[in-house]
Amino acid sequence: MEPAPHFLQVGAAPVFVGDGVDDLACRCAGSTLVRGHRPGTLLAISIECSACAAVTTTPGLHPDQVVPFGARMVDRNRMPVSEPLVLAPGMVLVDRDELVRVDLLSQPRNVPAAPFDVAAATLAAAADYDRLSGGQLAAHRAAVPPDDGEAAPGLARLPLAWALGKLEANIETPGWWCLAKAGDAIAAAQLGAFREFLLVWAHHPLFPAMAATAAAAGFSTHSLAVFAAARCMAADGNRIGFVPPDRGERIDGFHIVTGSTETGTPERVAVLVRRFDRFDWPRGRGVEVAATRAATIDALIASQSRINVRRPGIVVLSVGSVLRQHDPLIIEGVKQTLHERGRRHRGLAAVALVLPKIYPTARSDQVVFGWIFLPFANPHHTGSGIRLAAPQDAAPAAGMMQAAPAG
Repeated sequence: MEPAPHFLQVGAAPVFVGDGVDDLACRCAGSTLVRGHRPGTLLAISIECSACAAVTTTPGLHPDQVVPFGARMVDRNRMPVSEPLVLAPGMVLVDRDELVRVDLLSQPRNVPAAPFDVAAATLAAAADYDRLSGGQLAAHRAAVPPDDGEAAPGLARLPLAWALGKLEANIETPGWWCLAKAGDAIAAAQLGAFREFLLVWAHHPLFPAMAATAAAAGFSTHSLAVFAAARCMAADGNRIGFVPPDRGERIDGFHIVTGSTETGTPERVAVLVRRFDRFDWPRGRGVEVAATRAATIDALIASQSRINVRRPGIVVLSVGSVLRQHDPLIIEGVKQTLHERGRRHRGLAAVALVLPKIYPTARSDQVVFGWIFLPFANPHHTGSGIRLAAPQDAAPAAGMMQAAPAG
């Protein structure tokens, strides 16, 4: 049995009148269903013709498209229409099942933290790197400068290519453990972040643009932090979304959808992700609360053009590859800054930290990767309908050793 259409045309008048240049007619040529039809305003919407009772269904979203913001959900209840309904500029109607289908694709997959084999993951990541970079892995590996003691210029220039080279050189060495030295642990964290990015987001309609954003920065943890923050905020119960970037632009944020899609009154709260790399290994020595406060103030001032009273939102600071013993000093500096200067940034709903971390397991050839997401609400901001989990350090998953390595 065919499902009921969304609308039933009654009489000769079209069901909709829009601002497009074409008309949508029934295949019987006996009636016009939409006058001034603009493709993309009616998504998977079915209309029954009054002349022949045939049902015409408009196309749904293309595989590489996301649901337009503000789209209104429509049920298949065969609503009779005798007078044309006006499609105001910007109005989009979408079938309930189509919206649910694409909305599910637009949300991150729930991939629980689990141990992975370092050798196998390194080989798989090399193939994925080459594919997503347009065959540039060999050239990037050749361009990675060698480490000089603890100095690792390749980490800043081509982070994942540096990490893969560092890991591949050691994975066949008997007795080698990737978490024994800080540099190897940082390389493993780079690998884990890239691996998780693919597992969580490869199904997303905008994945090509996401991958291009990450590839432009050598798949660094900073370039992947925006997607990690989106996943963490979705896990806290928020509906997140990305705006398709214009040609040449990179994705440096996302939005949280508040309000109801069914009533047609959703709102967006912006989330901006910024590099907070002053304390990255190996140059991030002498980390102090005062230095963290200064870096946080700089980040808030630089974000004011996009996060302010008129456009409230959240600033997420991508901490990057820092040693674990520096985490408390960075956290304390951010908390102090928000307490002291939150009143000056009333449009700022919260500041959050996102940190990549790698944990050991009982086996030396396996590790567990995970992002720590620490949001701190601004006490001087009025509520924006955002759900923030209580900030707390990530505890090792069941079965992991309790010792946390550097990085």
